Amino acid sequence: MAIISEIQEKRFLTILRNWSISAIIFSSISTVEAGAKISMKSLIVDAGTSVEDVNELLPARFSFKNNGTSPLQIQRIIPACGCTKITAYDSLVMPGKSGSISVEMNLKDFSAGLHSKVITVFSNADNDSILRIAVKATVRSIIEIAVPYVTINRADSAWKSFFVFSKKNDINIEGVSFKKDPYGNSKNPSAWQEDVPLIVKYRWVSVDSIRSDGYKVFQLTLFMPHITESLLGFFRIETNHPEKPEIYLRGTMLL
Repeated sequence: MAIISEIQEKRFLTILRNWSISAIIFSSISTVEAGAKISMKSLIVDAGTSVEDVNELLPARFSFKNNGTSPLQIQRIIPACGCTKITAYDSLVMPGKSGSISVEMNLKDFSAGLHSKVITVFSNADNDSILRIAVKATVRSIIEIAVPYVTINRADSAWKSFFVFSKKNDINIEGVSFKKDPYGNSKNPSAWQEDVPLIVKYRWVSVDSIRSDGYKVFQLTLFMPHITESLLGFFRIETNHPEKPEIYLRGTMLL
């Protein structure tokens, strides 16, 4: 009987120990699942499009959900750039509910192109307590040129034509010149001095066409001036546009 009791006691202790282990595991799992969990609908939101040199504020909105079982607390939101402002956000989101973060981008003084700015969200979320999201926006040029680089080759035709686009329907070109800059040092337009630039003859034509985005289409033809050697540098295109009086376009003239 003593042996049987001892066996039963060992079995009971084994079962009890297994129950304890299971309880610990279950408790650990429950603790993990009991936390708040943030789920963003999209980590990157497009604020839209602005025009170069226009002081325009573009709004954007991030949506998120608390997929956990505890309240989600948004503690801090820090933009990486002063051009991005947090205008509003839901600081406390209950389990299963959704919230949002509203931001605003100030695109003044931004150059033409695509820009994106990072925003860091601090919360009590178990899965992403420090979450980085981004807002992006596109800045359109006041005057767009269809080519990023111009090459005029005397062996070919000694002239080059390309399209120019602008929302100003009566835009006109008032002069074109070329400056030698073989090493690309003159990044700043104010550096246009020292030696006298070459005067470039041109032809400016208004094309009877308007793009779907409202930009009027023009065609500019540049003719190679008299040169004694091939030159690398950039063209300076003067316009009558009050907000874009000069355009700088890198190029080459080849003999």
